Amino acid sequence: MQASEITSLFGVRAIAAFWVALFHFYFFTGIGNSIIIKGADIAPDIFFILSGFVLAYNYTSFNKRITQTSYLNYIYKRFSRIWPSLIVVNLLGNLTYILIAFYTGKSINHQELLSQLLISTALVASMTHVWFSFNRYSMRNLLWDKINVPLWSVSAEWFGYLIFPFMILLTQRLSLYLQLGMLMLLGSLMTYFIYTEPNGLMHCLYGYKALTRAIVGFFTGIFFYRIQTVINLNNKQAGILSVISIVTILLLIAYTPDWMRVLAILLAGLFILSLTKKHFISNFLGSTVLAYLGKLSYGFYLVHWLVLNMLFYAISKQPSFKTNTINDLFGLPHPLLYLSFFIINLMLAAFIYHFIETPLRIKLLQFYTRITQKLDPLKERNDNEYVIR
Repeated sequence: MQASEITSLFGVRAIAAFWVALFHFYFFTGIGNSIIIKGADIAPDIFFILSGFVLAYNYTSFNKRITQTSYLNYIYKRFSRIWPSLIVVNLLGNLTYILIAFYTGKSINHQELLSQLLISTALVASMTHVWFSFNRYSMRNLLWDKINVPLWSVSAEWFGYLIFPFMILLTQRLSLYLQLGMLMLLGSLMTYFIYTEPNGLMHCLYGYKALTRAIVGFFTGIFFYRIQTVINLNNKQAGILSVISIVTILLLIAYTPDWMRVLAILLAGLFILSLTKKHFISNFLGSTVLAYLGKLSYGFYLVHWLVLNMLFYAISKQPSFKTNTINDLFGLPHPLLYLSFFIINLMLAAFIYHFIETPLRIKLLQFYTRITQKLDPLKERNDNEYVIR
């Protein structure tokens, strides 16, 4: 099966993005306190696994060798996919931060603020903003962390993109048993980081801990891609495997310590493998509505923190929203608050997808094609391959 046929993975991405948004909605408001919602800290790891799995489908040429041209083509495609929306949302976040600062009456050192914004914007533009910080406290002067915390995973995923070709080339030369051993070793290292972090996986967002999460996620995706090439599940078996994976993941989230989250993350790779076959779960996740929402999920993920800031922080002028002030402000029951939040996010995500992400990606690829054809007019190129982010 080709990667372009796994439409169910769009649905997985949509649900993972919504899961993160629900958790952050709870974080801001105190509404929706449940064990499952709090388990959304594994959702970014699901993004990493999806990327490793789907890229392994799309870039089988890296199984044999990596040339300078193939690597640059691959990197530019990934860059053109994630960078435009990231820059636009980051600039929007800067504006949001300034508006909130003025609206809430904070005293502002304009020179210091401008300096911090320039540094923060440069780091985000390079997509290396989490690579060189050991913890949150070392980032207190980097405004991207205050403006839009979820941007950490974009930086970590960019690192995963950069090393992916070498990871898949390495796994091609190792037996599945050695790959499983490497995965267990990486998983153990990640478990140690979670165990020693006071706030668990939720705060493994910086420096080597964030990059380790990306490596584990990408390697998990590649490993289960390898597995599906050597096993022959029928549709019924895949459906059963899918149900078992989901139930086990939810049980691990609900009833095990935080440091055992790695088991749930690895099982997410098994769940993704099961979606390569047709059964009732893959059909549901690949439905027209969820597939479309999956396309919007990147913009939704990028912008939802800003929406929360604007809706709750700026309006309430409170440093914490776990009070009854939300009801006083809006006069809405909790379900309508959820609905309002998601509708606003979806509208912004649709605008980002249709007017920023897609057109700018196409223009960047067209520009790259013109440049490379001038450098090597005889070389054939295909910039239209279907890659799910």
